[in-house]
Amino acid sequence: MLLASVTRTGRFVRMSSAPHGSFEPVAGAKIPLAGMVTRGDGVGRRFTSLDWVVEEFRAKLGFVPHPGTLNLHMSGPRWRAARQSLAAAPGIAITSPAGFCGARCFRIRLAGRIDGALVLPDVADYPSHKFEIVAPVPVRATLGLGDGDRVTLQLDLTRSTVPLRVGASLDARTASRAQIAWLVRGEQS
Repeated sequence: MLLASVTRTGRFVRMSSAPHGSFEPVAGAKIPLAGMVTRGDGVGRRFTSLDWVVEEFRAKLGFVPHPGTLNLHMSGPRWRAARQSLAAAPGIAITSPAGFCGARCFRIRLAGRIDGALVLPDVADYPSHKFEIVAPVPVRATLGLGDGDRVTLQLDLTRSTVPLRVGASLDARTASRAQIAWLVRGEQS
């Protein structure tokens, strides 16, 4: 089955020739949210640069994460409801070697332009207001975001291991960061 989700700019596409049943929908699968950009503590940059993490993201989310995460502060009744849905949803498991914590990921679309993933580390005291986003591009630079800016996103609770496609035929699992950045900037060949 072939599925595609094209952004307004036509640059990011999700496609799959996976058999029917690769997607396991969850009730209320797409949730619009907004959060405030906040400064991180550097842990996300170290985490997303580990070899095993890069391979897990490439294999399970379909892209190599740009080093670091975009941190959002989330609040309000819509976020509290989404948080309950996240707790009940399986997500995409990022399995870790001994000595590291794993995580669950959920696909997101940020500002209607960038496909990425919410990362929820398997840590008992992880703050309930913290929302960490990984993407194949530098999100702050691409969207021109600074601390305190409000950004909208759509959280997708549908479980999917379908690779993220960049452009019409570039598989983000094998594309270089330079190729992805080239497509995001919209340069013509």
